[in-house]
Amino acid sequence: MGRPADEHGDGIETGSVTRQDTMSEKHDFEKGVETTRSDRNATYTHIDEAVAARIAENVEDFMTLVNEANDANEREREMTLRHAFKVYPKAIGWSMLLSSCLIMEGYQTAVVGSYLAYPAFKDRFGVVAPNGDRVISASWQNGISGATNVGEIIGLQV
Repeated sequence: MGRPADEHGDGIETGSVTRQDTMSEKHDFEKGVETTRSDRNATYTHIDEAVAARIAENVEDFMTLVNEANDANEREREMTLRHAFKVYPKAIGWSMLLSSCLIMEGYQTAVVGSYLAYPAFKDRFGVVAPNGDRVISASWQNGISGATNVGEIIGLQV
């Protein structure tokens, strides 16, 4: 996108664009793929005929495949939320599971830090300070915070 067809003699038609092309658009342009926007902010791609011919050599009934993909894309765009829950229950379940993992990770970080301030935690694990109060020593506070971070890293790897 963004450069005239006759500049490089490649036969790919593009319009002038006032914004700077992204790296993926430049990569697509080099491959002969042109991306345009419609009124509804849907993305449509126009493939140069020469590029389409090279792809079609390896795919039986290429245009049927392209039309079916476009139709499926439109059906999914027009899908209601209720219908999406019926059609993609596993994908939605995985999304909810992973989202709740992220939420709980943030919650866990806050909870572990707050345990250090609870009087019951100080009474059980703290040491007596010179003023007579029970406190958690700085080395233990650092250790607990570090263990929390290590646990998060291990948990994210699992």
